[in-house]
Amino acid sequence: AAFLYLVFVFLVLGVTGMATTPNALEGYTQHVSTIIRSVAACFGFIAVFTSYISLGLTLRQSVQFEFHLRKTLAIGITTLVTLALFLLGIQNFLSVIGITGAVLLGTEGMLVLGAAAVCARARGAKHSRSVTVVLIVLLALGLVYEVLHSID
Repeated sequence: AAFLYLVFVFLVLGVTGMATTPNALEGYTQHVSTIIRSVAACFGFIAVFTSYISLGLTLRQSVQFEFHLRKTLAIGITTLVTLALFLLGIQNFLSVIGITGAVLLGTEGMLVLGAAAVCARARGAKHSRSVTVVLIVLLALGLVYEVLHSID
């Protein structure tokens, strides 16, 4: 998935350079043939889709494990974010991807930090609670910033 994503990025940047548009393909399609456009669209779709699936699965597993939820409930929680954004009227693809990524990655990061802190305490290892709190606050602020930035 990472390789396909890199190929997609280099294709778009190689063709459009500094004139790359916010959604990447809009400016790209003006410079290439229909066949290349279709191939690039496939690469873009695969890159976004595989990233969304892998992040969603990881978050689902974390939510299921950390909160001791049933698998179906954990799946519901992790998939409702995107659906809720769409139903709330945010239909700009980049905004939905930005918000979803911020929520998924921000939440995942906070869960990992919290789990690491619990494990460290359980083992009796030295652990800086203040560093964990600062990192969680930074992740939360980044999450809020991206959500507010993407809604504008």
